[in-house]
Amino acid sequence: MKHSPDEPAHDVSEVPAYPHVFEPIRIGAMSLRNRVMLPPHASAIGNLWGSQADANRNIAYWESRAKAGVAWIDGVAGRVRNRLVPGFEPHGYGAETTGFYRLPFFVERVQQMVAAIHAAGATVTSQLTVIGGNPHTPSRQLSAPLYNSRPHVLRRDEIAWYVEEYRFSARQARRAGLDGIELHLNHDDLLEWFLSPLTNHREDEFGGSLENRARFAVQVLTAVREEIGTDMTLGVRFNLREEMPGAMTPPRGSPSRSTSKAPASSTSCTLSSARPGGIRATSNRSTTPRRSGPIWPVI
Repeated sequence: MKHSPDEPAHDVSEVPAYPHVFEPIRIGAMSLRNRVMLPPHASAIGNLWGSQADANRNIAYWESRAKAGVAWIDGVAGRVRNRLVPGFEPHGYGAETTGFYRLPFFVERVQQMVAAIHAAGATVTSQLTVIGGNPHTPSRQLSAPLYNSRPHVLRRDEIAWYVEEYRFSARQARRAGLDGIELHLNHDDLLEWFLSPLTNHREDEFGGSLENRARFAVQVLTAVREEIGTDMTLGVRFNLREEMPGAMTPPRGSPSRSTSKAPASSTSCTLSSARPGGIRATSNRSTTPRRSGPIWPVI
């Protein structure tokens, strides 16, 4: 574009793309030195739940990111104990039926990780994850030599069991000294399957309306908050735009298209996007919805 002689040219190179990225911010109980957050991912370097040598390598990986300047590391992607029957989970994702939070050395290992990351000036949080749609019995129809199984509808007593398991896991996270917890409601997590009308076809108080579909997640949120108090940050990771007929899509003009107005001291909310070909939590079925979109208000 040409400018007139009297009009000064504007040098766009002088305008930072993200002017606030290195400014401090407070999220719940966490004071962050900047706004750079490292989300959970598989580092493939060591194993926090393996031998001590493996754990040291894994901790060193996260520590190096904190030393590089990251302010927030959501590095403990912890599985909550599952009711899965052993032997019917061939893809291995979420097959740790004991649950990471139930491991006898969970607190000790995470304390080591927390100490290293805190010493480098960053905060560290943990996810609470239960992969949805886990099978409990063989399927009547053979679908593949390695995947021939069928889930069942959770009973009310099983839902209550999960709520208490989330509560225990939150207690362990607090004991380990973590700065906060992120409740996982995406990537085919069990709570997301309840929340989505695409996968929740129940006809009781846990199905139908949004309020009913969110009931399980609200019960978990309540239990976790009761357990950790207000000096730990509690976050929720949503995927609520599934872009499929009958799935969740925020209506135009709804409050769901803006960020939550919930008090920062109570709960935070992060946006997650699962693009086609990205992270998958269950079998490679073409019917898995594509989930991405805006942040919904905190429930």
